[in-house]
Amino acid sequence: MSKPTRPSGLQTPKTQGNRCLPPLLTVPPRRLVHQTGWRSKLSWLILWLNLTGVTAAEEPGPKPGGESSVMVPIEIQGRKRQYRLFVPEELRTGQKQPLVLVFHGAGSSAEDIERLTEFNRLARNEGFLVAYPQGLFRNWNDGRGALSSLAHLDNVNDLAFVDSIVRDIAKRQNLDRRRIYATGLSNGGGFSHYLAAMRPDLIAAIATVGGCIAQPLGDRFEPDEPVSVFLIHGNEDPITPVGGGGVLRGFRGRVLGAVETAQLWSKANGCQETPEGGVLDDEVDDGCRTRWLRWRNQTRGVDVTLFLIDGMGHTWPGRPPYMAEPIIGRSCYDFDASLLIWRFFAEHPKSIATMETSPRALKAR
Repeated sequence: MSKPTRPSGLQTPKTQGNRCLPPLLTVPPRRLVHQTGWRSKLSWLILWLNLTGVTAAEEPGPKPGGESSVMVPIEIQGRKRQYRLFVPEELRTGQKQPLVLVFHGAGSSAEDIERLTEFNRLARNEGFLVAYPQGLFRNWNDGRGALSSLAHLDNVNDLAFVDSIVRDIAKRQNLDRRRIYATGLSNGGGFSHYLAAMRPDLIAAIATVGGCIAQPLGDRFEPDEPVSVFLIHGNEDPITPVGGGGVLRGFRGRVLGAVETAQLWSKANGCQETPEGGVLDDEVDDGCRTRWLRWRNQTRGVDVTLFLIDGMGHTWPGRPPYMAEPIIGRSCYDFDASLLIWRFFAEHPKSIATMETSPRALKAR
């Protein structure tokens, strides 16, 4: 039996007793979490309350790793908005600084995603800025057009919000324009796709967990610059189906599948048609197994990497489920998603040639 392989640059410790999985392009059929009776109804009620933003007030908890961010108010198009900003004390004065934008899921908050992902700890060790924007009505307008989301119903301009955040941070810090990245969970992941497609001159790379391209965006998907993409998706995701279709059983609009999303970005980036593939080492006996696909365009220095995780639900790998397992499924502990996302970002800055020939740069000449 051949030894499992992993994409270069996304390394995890090696262990013994690995087993190969079926062919990479064979995605297991989507399975929802099965429940019966009052427990099922209660679980979906709790989930609906969370995703629509009807949640109980939370007491502020400790920041990850003892590191604290600060809330920054900002006004955009007459609306009062806010984001959290973490600036490591260890950043070198005068050195250009990368920025990672981290978007929370529907019904969640900037503080929630800050605690879950623990990017502050990584930022201190690796030397980058982290911003956690707060979605209006606890949602992001990711192009889905979902009638159940206030962000979509009110047509919130979250692209302008992100533009303002970047400008605001650039006034405060020595921002590296070649290294601005976006990542997010669920609705935050879907918005990361939307942001990169609509602002490819701004974003160098994105990474998404449980988030795919909104179907309406997929129908008109034409980014005019390459953007590297790292997708992580559980094959047993009960919220955002791995094969595409209705989010939360159609209640929250429709999205493309994980493979289709990766292929759409691959085509837009001019990558090779046939991807490389392999299987990650099975580090922990958690019932999960990770298969990967990667499409490359070495000339442009971009690639699209997809992790398909058998056995995982709508969770952030390396962290416990943020809601009850019967509602969102189980997590995967074979790797730390936040760490691999940062490694992917560090390897994919925006190329100077791309920035100099972008439509916006040419228009400014």
